[in-house]
Amino acid sequence: MKNIIKKIFLRFYKVISRLPFVNRFKLRGTKLKNNGKPVWHSRFNCRGTGNVIILHKGGTVRNTTFYISGNNNVIEIGEDSSVINGEFYIEDDNNKI
Repeated sequence: MKNIIKKIFLRFYKVISRLPFVNRFKLRGTKLKNNGKPVWHSRFNCRGTGNVIILHKGGTVRNTTFYISGNNNVIEIGEDSSVINGEFYIEDDNNKI
């Protein structure tokens, strides 16, 4: 019985996490490399080329806004770290957070 409930929950989680209203993306030339970190109710507003957002596994990103303006910028969130109600602003060229 527990295995059935667990399977149902995992399928439900996979469906909910992929719904279009959960996250809002305007990536415009930005690569999002997500290695398994759950992203909930977050916004990505990016302009420019060659920008990268790297999300390592573990932890979570919730209610967070990413603003990237410029070229070749990198935002990296490490393993087992969580960001809740955060805002990341990065401008100009060749910067890293």
